[in-house]
Amino acid sequence: MNWRHCCIRKTEALAAALLVVLTGGCMARHSADRQGNERQQGVDTVLYLYAGVRDDTTDLEGYRRDFGPIFETIEEEFRQINPRVHVVVQLYRENDLVRELTHRNASGLGPDLLLVTNSTALKLARAGLTRPPQLSPQLRQQFDAATLRRASLNHPLRLASLPLAQKAQLACFNTARLPQAPSTLQELLAMSAGGNTVGLALDPTGLFWSAGALGATEALQRATARRPLTPQQQQALVRWTRWLQAAATQQKVTFYGNQDMLLEALASGQLDWISCRSTDLERLRRRLGPRLGVAALPDGPEGQASPINDLTTLALGVNSSAAQRRVAEAFAHFAVNPLVQRNITVSLKEVLPVNRFVTVPAESSVVLQAMVRAQQQSKTAETFASLIHLNDKRVVQSQALITQLVFGESNPELTAQRLMKTLQGQP
Repeated sequence: MNWRHCCIRKTEALAAALLVVLTGGCMARHSADRQGNERQQGVDTVLYLYAGVRDDTTDLEGYRRDFGPIFETIEEEFRQINPRVHVVVQLYRENDLVRELTHRNASGLGPDLLLVTNSTALKLARAGLTRPPQLSPQLRQQFDAATLRRASLNHPLRLASLPLAQKAQLACFNTARLPQAPSTLQELLAMSAGGNTVGLALDPTGLFWSAGALGATEALQRATARRPLTPQQQQALVRWTRWLQAAATQQKVTFYGNQDMLLEALASGQLDWISCRSTDLERLRRRLGPRLGVAALPDGPEGQASPINDLTTLALGVNSSAAQRRVAEAFAHFAVNPLVQRNITVSLKEVLPVNRFVTVPAESSVVLQAMVRAQQQSKTAETFASLIHLNDKRVVQSQALITQLVFGESNPELTAQRLMKTLQGQP
């Protein structure tokens, strides 16, 4: 039996509770079960939602951190005007969703909605396991062009899913050891040389923020688009790999294999500064309390940082009844309403809105201020983010090259050359 948990959430008045039930219990169902559940629970429509969690997290912890607060806030508001709708949430590792949906859809038992990262939504849509949302011209205008490009299937009018929220890439630090976050890459390494411990991620999406600070953004974007690089762009790529090598030689800088290891090292006091996601903040607050500091990632001598802000999305299933399909689409459209978008931004302080008409009150919170700055910085990385995703094999290949560099098995010039060819798809 595949690893999974089933979660059912019931909203009552002003409170909500997430109940975890036995594995497999809510999986043994068919179309008649859906109708029976609706009658027994006294609701007009039951929606089945699959929420993806990352492989490097425990199931429920990953859901609570990445999706839970966002979804629960939206569902509670949706049920205020649609009280006879009930949502059953089932958790899966995102890497298992293609296999699970292939099996479930073949039996007509697939979900009505999926709450997943943008990269997973694209993978599912390309496999024909979800259906594209239909956006009216008025709804499409709620999004900026860059967001629609990231969520589209090689055509701006055909989306894989509906963008729901942005998770900002930030800097997290321990204020008891580091009163103020470094604002430049030079300050970051100087801080490390002075005795503070720094953690960096080995995966390219976790390190790409530093490329913009060293002027290598355009080089990486052109290579990812399989276009040739000019000599100046190749030199910029070398400048970035040299900085990575310089960071690796610092005694107080440590590279980690995944984000979960970085978070635990900061929370346990092994590190003073790391890159983090806005959805990591609640987990870190539970461990660090008021010692948790949050800031934008440091800029550099050649430009500003280039964080990649992940998209959380809602995808639509293919096995819904007519009633479930209508309600699922209504739920997705409700989720990007400007008022709803503002509410999840201000109340959670963990995500940024995807609705371009929502203004974030940055002056009201240090965290929101850092997230807005991350949103501004990320504009330099928008093309790269739309060209490559976590499930792209070039990400894994690039991580292997960066790992060889930081462990001294390659040099910056050779790494830059191999990285360029890898992103271009050359052997």
